[in-house]
Amino acid sequence: VIRSTLIIQKVGRSNFGEYGCRVKNEMGEVSTAIKLKAVDALPLLIMVAAAIGGLLLTIVLIVIGITCRKVAKTPLNISPGAKTSPQPDRFSNSSSDTKANTISSLSAPDDLDGSDSLPEYHANFMKSQP
Repeated sequence: VIRSTLIIQKVGRSNFGEYGCRVKNEMGEVSTAIKLKAVDALPLLIMVAAAIGGLLLTIVLIVIGITCRKVAKTPLNISPGAKTSPQPDRFSNSSSDTKANTISSLSAPDDLDGSDSLPEYHANFMKSQP
């Protein structure tokens, strides 16, 4: 099997069209027609756009991953004896002032120390009754 290649340098519009190829040897003769047609540059544009989009998506995912790691590694600096005001979660629609006022108006400071138990509460309730 012998392969031949036709190389056209500096392709222009005049190079597009139909080319004929004829082969003759001791086994016989054969000919065929080859059409050389222009292809739009759109597939190249789509490939470049997809590559840029993939690169941007990769960068976004890396930034999200790094941010999540930093948030997960951040320690909560709460000491056991420290009294802190309650903080709202990130998904809450109410402000931290409203939550703090609501909690402080419903709870006395000694209620938040964690020492309350049902028997203690019952004894204090009974003492306060006439």
